[in-house]
Amino acid sequence: MLLAASLSRSTLGDILGQLHRARASGVLVLSETVGDRAGVEHAVHLIGGAPRAVASDGPRIGELLAERRLLDRERLAEAVRRKRRGDDRLFGEVVCALGSDADAVNDALEQQTRARLEPLYALSEAKVRFHAALFESVAPRAWVRAARTARSLSPVDFLHGRRRAKMREQGETNERRELLRMLQLGLEADEKTMREAFKRRVHELHPDRAGEMDRAQRTKDLSRLLSLYQRITG
Repeated sequence: MLLAASLSRSTLGDILGQLHRARASGVLVLSETVGDRAGVEHAVHLIGGAPRAVASDGPRIGELLAERRLLDRERLAEAVRRKRRGDDRLFGEVVCALGSDADAVNDALEQQTRARLEPLYALSEAKVRFHAALFESVAPRAWVRAARTARSLSPVDFLHGRRRAKMREQGETNERRELLRMLQLGLEADEKTMREAFKRRVHELHPDRAGEMDRAQRTKDLSRLLSLYQRITG
């Protein structure tokens, strides 16, 4: 199975779709490549092509249980103390041992997986690696255990309605056409022509050249032009 090496060439929806069709088990690692978060990694653990756990930013199990009033402060504090003292059980296993309902913990784990996976769909620049096994060298041991025991997400949760590469390409085509319209150019315009037209239109749309009645619209148009030009020309 050949996956795209970067989200700049695909989307998370496409990649998860491939893994789901192949019923793949392993760890999908996304490594951010731009901005202040360059180098930050996210690990999506899949069993049979469906996500079961996500090692990334997002809510903790204790927080989710507490929000739903399924875990009181005393048991939460005790579970945290036990983990800090070296208890190697999963946090959910610890709170179950302290009296929490197992079904409620499993519901919270599923909620956590959805919540942590959701922001990853917004990534447009990240390196992609897939390890066809749940290696502890790729992710913490606890996450490997969680992936093996947690419920799988439904395709409704992680595939249906997700942005795909064709959709993104169509969006980029529409944005290019809008930019060319704002630059008063035809579809055949090359990069040099666009650059010259952009400089001219920025000068023409500058709010300082407008009267009070026209200033707000010029500011709006200029902001849109700058945004489109940056996205299309990169």
